Amino acid sequence: MARRMSSFIQKYAWGKPGDQSVVASLKAAGDSSYQVDVDQPYAEMWIGTHPSGPSNLLTNSGRVGPLLKDHLASEPEALGDIAHKGDLPFLFKVISINKALSIQAHPNKKLAERLHAERPEVYADDNHKPEMAVTLSDFEALCGFRPFQEIIWNLNFYPELRALVSLDAVHQMMTAGDDIERQKFALRELFRSYNNADKETVKTQIDRLVKRLGWASGIPVVGEQDPGTVETEINGHDAEEGDEEEVQKTQFTEQMFEARFRQGCPTSEALDKRMKDGTPDVVRVMLRLSTEYPGDLGILMPLVLNLLMLKTGQAFFMTVDEPHAYLRGDILECMACSNNVVRCALTPKFRDVDLLVDMLTYNMAAPAVLRPHIIDDNRKRFTPPVDVFEIEMINVPGNDAYRLNPMPVPAVLVTLHGAQGGLLLDEDTGKEIPAAEGGIFFLPANTYCTMVSGKTSDLRIAMAHTNLNWGPMTPSGTGAPNF
Repeated sequence: MARRMSSFIQKYAWGKPGDQSVVASLKAAGDSSYQVDVDQPYAEMWIGTHPSGPSNLLTNSGRVGPLLKDHLASEPEALGDIAHKGDLPFLFKVISINKALSIQAHPNKKLAERLHAERPEVYADDNHKPEMAVTLSDFEALCGFRPFQEIIWNLNFYPELRALVSLDAVHQMMTAGDDIERQKFALRELFRSYNNADKETVKTQIDRLVKRLGWASGIPVVGEQDPGTVETEINGHDAEEGDEEEVQKTQFTEQMFEARFRQGCPTSEALDKRMKDGTPDVVRVMLRLSTEYPGDLGILMPLVLNLLMLKTGQAFFMTVDEPHAYLRGDILECMACSNNVVRCALTPKFRDVDLLVDMLTYNMAAPAVLRPHIIDDNRKRFTPPVDVFEIEMINVPGNDAYRLNPMPVPAVLVTLHGAQGGLLLDEDTGKEIPAAEGGIFFLPANTYCTMVSGKTSDLRIAMAHTNLNWGPMTPSGTGAPNF
């Protein structure tokens, strides 16, 4: 039988204020007793069994009942084909982002187990955390490392970035050639050097960057330098007389940049156009980050990481051991049930820089944007390349109904839109459950359910469940995400 549930609200500092947050709006719509404070940030709504924010089942009268986790322990048949897991393997969220989250990555399963065993007070979960997001508004994020040549381009046109890394790291980048393993090694050394830059140097270079971008009307002029930036500057200080090795490295690096860009590298035209076309957005984001986290080295991360900009209704996937940061917007997010985060920038929280640098894969590619698979006129799904979860979006037009056939696994649902009169009809019992905006539900495995909209309003529901279309749960044991 379908059951109403509660959600758990996280008020992290980066969340949207109460009168702007989708999280706050949905919570208040689904719980008439919930009071929204417009001065508080409402960042995340958690739906699931994670101990840091567990859901409870609700009684018929709306009172808080048992934890969903306890209910699943007492009625394992509700888990269907994942009963052997003893719990929901995923966590479903609604997230409202007002300012950037930290530059972070999530450890793979093996590393998560080791970190939890060694430092449980920091890494409370022993699970991995791949994640997928579906946008509810215009959305921006940093996702994964840029292609190698894009990072080279930014090293050339942003002297402030060069000044934050060692000359040896720049030299490694410039001499890596087309060998992928050499490129990854060079990027690792660059990222390590960047994340260990001296704090005063970081502050100086960020001040120069912000002034230069403002001086150039928000778009850096190719080849122009901020007055005061010297070509022989070595990681934030001028080369001293007799420092021949460093000066030689600097001169060699400048010669490499000159040969590749300023004398017209024949293969760089498409790259040059792509990077120049993207410059206004990169500059806009860096300037905004400079107001959100003044002096933080993460302000320059858009030069190293992909800037992802999505419209409402799009989706993307982030696997483990990849750097990312959500910057702005509202999303649905589903992930393996874990809250482990390794951070390096854009945060007042603990930064585990050495761990993050060592754990990353240093894959370089565009973000994994997922296309929806259209099931029918009312329903589409987003399927990531992991077996833990997938998300479905269901729309029932006003004064209509949609029958959801039984699934071999349980699901959790949240009503994103729907006036009074919307409901879930449990076909086994005939019970009608109100399903207006903000409603949260647990649907046991093998349950027939009909979604009924109100007379004048569409009913829009998001549903998360174990992935039935990729991995071992598919009939053939295989499947393919829709990139």
